[in-house]
Amino acid sequence: METIVIFAAGKGTRMREMTASMPKSLIKIHNKPLLQYALESTLQHKFDRIIINIHYLSAQIEEFIQGFRISHPDFPEIILEYEPELLETGGAIKQLAKLYDLGEKIFTLNSDVIIQAKTNPFKALNDIWCSSHIDMLLLLESTKNACGYIGAGDFNLEVDRSINRNSNSPYPYMFAGMQILNPQKIAQNAKDIFSLKEYYPQIGSLSEILKVQGLPMEGNWYHATGPEDVTAIETHILSLNR
Repeated sequence: METIVIFAAGKGTRMREMTASMPKSLIKIHNKPLLQYALESTLQHKFDRIIINIHYLSAQIEEFIQGFRISHPDFPEIILEYEPELLETGGAIKQLAKLYDLGEKIFTLNSDVIIQAKTNPFKALNDIWCSSHIDMLLLLESTKNACGYIGAGDFNLEVDRSINRNSNSPYPYMFAGMQILNPQKIAQNAKDIFSLKEYYPQIGSLSEILKVQGLPMEGNWYHATGPEDVTAIETHILSLNR
């Protein structure tokens, strides 16, 4: 089965008052929840199953998904997996690998990003995955094309798609919140609560364990880091549609 895991369990504390009574994935951009952007983006690929991990204010997400299923009756199967304790991204994958037959390849997508790539990012990632022997393939975005990003980049990208941090920051590319990975490799982690960042080159303690590559995207990328970013994102999207 083609499976994608959408991460929606976090508390989104940097959004301050906006997430005091609402999960971050339900914050609206142009009157549409971020989670709906994520779900609609999955139609670019033939997924059989969409698994969403939830924790913080999970009842609101359950209610949203109930309505979404009614208005999208032909949508792929959506499974909500509640985490009584936040497991972080890696721990979530490990837990899901125990509960479901995930095979050796799944997509993951952060629920708080909007990706408007010039080409189908799912197909681009999948084409490389099918022709390469790798364990994790990250979609990357140039920090210059990122709206709502406040970091100094994550990686350098080489011509062979390897990623590194061989120079001082700032780095030209950042993780765009979408990837393909082998869940069986992640499930081998001895810990139950851990981040997938542990496997990223020169970042985590397990950076030598898996073969990780990156694929740059062309287009626009949006992330609401703080409340002020919501207006900035809406303004930028409007400017593109004029």
